[in-house]
Amino acid sequence: MHGASGAPSNYLNPDKMTVLQCLLDHMIENNELEPLIVAAASYVPREGMFSWLPLPMQVEIASAFPQELIEDIIPQIESKCRTYASSASREDIVASRDHRAIAGFSMGGVCTWYVFIQQMQAFRWFLPISEASWNDGEDGTSGIMDSDLSAQVLYDAVSAQGYGKKDFMLFVATGSEDDAFDVTASQMVSLLKYDDMFKPGENTSCTMMQNGTHTINALYTYLYHILPSLFAAS
Repeated sequence: MHGASGAPSNYLNPDKMTVLQCLLDHMIENNELEPLIVAAASYVPREGMFSWLPLPMQVEIASAFPQELIEDIIPQIESKCRTYASSASREDIVASRDHRAIAGFSMGGVCTWYVFIQQMQAFRWFLPISEASWNDGEDGTSGIMDSDLSAQVLYDAVSAQGYGKKDFMLFVATGSEDDAFDVTASQMVSLLKYDDMFKPGENTSCTMMQNGTHTINALYTYLYHILPSLFAAS
């Protein structure tokens, strides 16, 4: 998932090779990564409109994306590609969740957190990068300024969806010079207070890169180190 000023074509582009495509191809060629299907989607009606929207509207759009993701985007992929899902039905999508991950950078990271909160049934692996969850449990954004509150929302969301600590893997990443460092780091500290759910080294990991900035280049570094861990037996 792209950031507020980005687009899916930043990552996957049929007209020209992107850095992400090169990264994936070389990792697979070097046996650092198993072959996988990657999709780049957008949560905005048209490219370039998101960054100037008022914050409440940004949150409204981001929080609505998980429903579109599970009802429209995933079934399209599952019906057209050879995957672990027996069909594109909701039941088979849920049954194959162990083989599905979602990653997002910046505002795409916010979307990833919303998917964690709303649609864990479709995913086991979550990579929110360079952004914290904004959710305050009441459709507001105060969670970004109150890490204990947002951590409580995330904790409650796992149980509310019928899952527990063995049902997800969470990889969070940011850099020391990242604009989102403070909120991301604060949220991780708050999350780890709930050690009956979020277990460092078991289902929760946080990467803090020295001098890492809020850039796509930093994102590629995080992905290079995180991707080989995806879909591993747990």
